[in-house]
Amino acid sequence: RAVAKLDYNAKNDLLRKIENKYKQDPDGNSVYATNVVRRLTMDEVNKLNSFDSLIENDIITSRGYKDQEYKRNGYYTIDLFSPIYSALSGEKGTPGDLMGRRIAFELLAAKGYK
Repeated sequence: RAVAKLDYNAKNDLLRKIENKYKQDPDGNSVYATNVVRRLTMDEVNKLNSFDSLIENDIITSRGYKDQEYKRNGYYTIDLFSPIYSALSGEKGTPGDLMGRRIAFELLAAKGYK
């Protein structure tokens, strides 16, 4: 709730959009996504008015995540204290390294590590 109630400038400073970007691999398939983190547009910021809107609009915090493309097979760190509200999945294939790692950590949290 606190994040959704921030003013326009605070949301624009704190929040980022994460997206899947599919690139063709050497075999000609476009099923492996990279994740792209970018600044929000004015329209996107104005849509963020509830906790659910953070999830529905694929939002993450800017803390710990630079505006860049996160390429495949990267060893990226998922910061425990930098929320990822997004739950990206891949319509064509894998969801990208950041999202894949986030999903793995959620499974470890839910099922445990043995």
